Amino acid sequence: MADVIQRYLEDMVPELEDLEERNVISKSERVSIIKRRTRFEYAIKRRQPHKLDFLRYIEYEDNLDKLIRERRSRLELKGGKAGKLSRGDYSGQQRVCKIYERAVNRFHGDVKLWLQYVEYLKQKKATRVLSKTLARALQLHPTKPMLWIYAAAWEFEDNGSIVAARAMMQRGLRFNADSKELWVEYFRLELAYMEMIRRRRIVLGIGKEAAPAGKAARADAARVSVKEETEEKDALDQDVIQLDMVEPKEPASVRMPCGAHR
Repeated sequence: MADVIQRYLEDMVPELEDLEERNVISKSERVSIIKRRTRFEYAIKRRQPHKLDFLRYIEYEDNLDKLIRERRSRLELKGGKAGKLSRGDYSGQQRVCKIYERAVNRFHGDVKLWLQYVEYLKQKKATRVLSKTLARALQLHPTKPMLWIYAAAWEFEDNGSIVAARAMMQRGLRFNADSKELWVEYFRLELAYMEMIRRRRIVLGIGKEAAPAGKAARADAARVSVKEETEEKDALDQDVIQLDMVEPKEPASVRMPCGAHR
């Protein structure tokens, strides 16, 4: 265990030296960072680590990343030579993601931890990693309605795809047909989409509630409308989140005896 931790600490030395050379952190702060990370690494590497150890480590690295970004911005405003973006500027977010990965691998049954991870990725706009992480979470926990609801909301609200959002809800209902929460959220999704269509019709000048709108607004709304019509014609299973799951099998058909004729 000590060799693994030592190798990890040696890998982070160049990025800390880079930050020190650009006056983003001081020498004493570099030494303090190494000591704190060493303690965190030993805490999460023990035989039975606690979830709180991972969360404290994540919180420390996230706060450190924010501090480094603020200091770099201040140096640029003061005319200092912070230099081009280098490894030290990007390592904070990458390290937080790696700690989250280690945490969800260790506590893969904790749905709240998965949601906390994808929420962090959403804040950082790491769309590709978020999509893959959500797919893994849904594969491990297909009977958890809250994950399907989160995935559908992300597809509709952030990616603007009602087709993918419906596919998420429908897949979730295949595994959770008796979930009242999932049915209610599916109904709310359709209501939100209907409201969006109603407002678009107003902008386009269609219907009784039509209001005057500029040519640019009508053109934008028309383009969006055509795009959605094209998406609707595609297969509903073409999600942004690619899932590879075993669907529930239908019961085999029952053969009638040879003599059982009407």
